[in-house]
Amino acid sequence: GAVMGDRAFLNALEQMGPLLAAMWMCAACVSARMATFLGAGAVLSRVFYPVLWSLGPGGKWTMLVDISTAPYYTCVCVMLAATAVWAFTGVNVADKGWGAMVPVAAGSSLLLLG
Repeated sequence: GAVMGDRAFLNALEQMGPLLAAMWMCAACVSARMATFLGAGAVLSRVFYPVLWSLGPGGKWTMLVDISTAPYYTCVCVMLAATAVWAFTGVNVADKGWGAMVPVAAGSSLLLLG
């Protein structure tokens, strides 16, 4: 129990910096609405981190935790990728509709896997 609680708290603390940086950059440069939705998705997925961890045998980490971390990293990477697209090309993917986010999300997911 104590290890899971410590790890959940410290993981949230260490991930706070990248999340806030991604949200601020996306909101300031791309779209506040996009940053709001993706930021909320990231936070919501982190809520399940300790819950999914506790489902492991004896309250230990299992692959179930990835159900929480994968959506979190996807949300953060999409915000960063949308900002990078805007910075390097001047194209605001938020103005192109949510369908334009599919290549951005796919590209950022490939970077995660790479």
